[in-house]
Amino acid sequence: MSETNMTEADLISLFNDKGVFCGSEFIVNRAYCGDFLQASKSAGFAVIGIEGFYLLKDGSLKPNLDEIADFSDIEDVNNFGEYIEACFKAANRFVVNMNSNGESDGYCFTLTDLES
Repeated sequence: MSETNMTEADLISLFNDKGVFCGSEFIVNRAYCGDFLQASKSAGFAVIGIEGFYLLKDGSLKPNLDEIADFSDIEDVNNFGEYIEACFKAANRFVVNMNSNGESDGYCFTLTDLES
């Protein structure tokens, strides 16, 4: 299904310099969220959730509870490939909207694959 045998850790390592870690969560800088979505799709991951975060001046992160999306309930798909595509489209709409209207500095993505 996926173009690679990439793990979630491999995917995140590709974006290591385009975000920050908050504990075990990786927050992708706003400017790279579209690229992260595309890379996730290509690697065979469905984005089932997105959470916005503010990067504070002291280097800490604060959740933005107004910028959260949940795509885990997407239905009307026949296989996991269609699920990935449906989640990608929904996540992309959210990211495009947040790039225009959002206030968060970065976003954390919840991913799933066929084995999860």
